[in-house]
Amino acid sequence: MNQKNYKKREKYLRLIIIFMTIIMIGMSLNFRVVAGNKGRMPVYASFYYDTDEHFTYQNKSEVNYWFLSDIIYLFKGYWSLGDMLMIGGVISIIILNGLVFYNFIRNTSKEKKKKNKRFPYKKGGKNRSNLKVITQNI
Repeated sequence: MNQKNYKKREKYLRLIIIFMTIIMIGMSLNFRVVAGNKGRMPVYASFYYDTDEHFTYQNKSEVNYWFLSDIIYLFKGYWSLGDMLMIGGVISIIILNGLVFYNFIRNTSKEKKKKNKRFPYKKGGKNRSNLKVITQNI
């Protein structure tokens, strides 16, 4: 493997590690708020929402770590900071993998074109008969 490809792979792996770290931070934030509230995620909502995993609160003093609870209203649901970090990390990894795959496909097609230029006498090509004549004269 040449130095240029090694540096590209190293850069790609560093980005993956950064995005995985962001996902792990989001998971740990969610774990912290759930562990601090007896195994249930608090939701700051104006309506009553009570399940095995969630409960609603109206006053910040009712829950521990209220700033890490589901307080962000987006897309008809409540999200926490940990949820946002996890979703952002996963989307970033998907986009990065798509870009890497696109570059891989683009580079392989360029290499095929270079090989065809280096060896114009392909099987069944126009100049193949000229190649036979040259080798027979030697």
